[in-house]
Amino acid sequence: GGPREAPGTPPASMSEPGDAAAYEQFCLLAKTARGRACAALIQQVLASKKVFVFGELLAMPTVQELRGTEHEAHLVLLEMFAYGKHSEYASHRTSGAQPELPDLTEPQLHKLRLLSIVALAAASKEIPYAVLQAELGLDNVRVLEDTIIDAMYAGLIKGRLDQRAAILRVRRIFGRDVRVDELPRIIAALREWRDRCVAVGGGLEASGHLATLVHVKDEAEIRDAQQQLESVKTVVRERVAAGGGEEWEDMGAGDFYRDRGRGS
Repeated sequence: GGPREAPGTPPASMSEPGDAAAYEQFCLLAKTARGRACAALIQQVLASKKVFVFGELLAMPTVQELRGTEHEAHLVLLEMFAYGKHSEYASHRTSGAQPELPDLTEPQLHKLRLLSIVALAAASKEIPYAVLQAELGLDNVRVLEDTIIDAMYAGLIKGRLDQRAAILRVRRIFGRDVRVDELPRIIAALREWRDRCVAVGGGLEASGHLATLVHVKDEAEIRDAQQQLESVKTVVRERVAAGGGEEWEDMGAGDFYRDRGRGS
């Protein structure tokens, strides 16, 4: 078919990722849900079209209590949605790693693919279709493009589909949850960015100070030249009055600067 345009500005109801009220409701329910009930709640969260962050839920004591129990797989699955990608889920399933993860429903699988697009976009602003297909486990290009467009309408990424080059070009992404062990690296990057800003700000301040000095210097030279011109005009008027040559009467600023230049 012909070229397919990615959405420009999604409808207001779709422009922001997630629903804070829905997420807060899940977190409130998690405070008292334990064991099987907590595992069931996690399944609801992973299927919800309104929730794309999971950090606060992961930190809940009732959720962490699932580790080491028969329901631990649900906790691991929640962590995968928070930090991981579709390929990691598929690899875990095929490798026989423990705990054995449950099958994903279609809504859950689609959601994990959307989050995986965000993960790829965080690493590169230009993602070839081939990379996306391998990560998402999608062979059909049309289905891939539909999935990317769903991510855009969900507010998870902003960009465009370059069908000729078979590349997703990303402009902006939604921030996913961050692992605790990644915090030092992020803090270091933020400090480096802050230091660069301070350095640039200092350079701009110095440039502004220099521009001010140059401006003041120029104004001083102009005043000096004007004073000297007035002095010359006074001398000319005195000579004309004394009959010393009327040709001096028409001397202007341009003549003065030229004469001044020859005399310098």
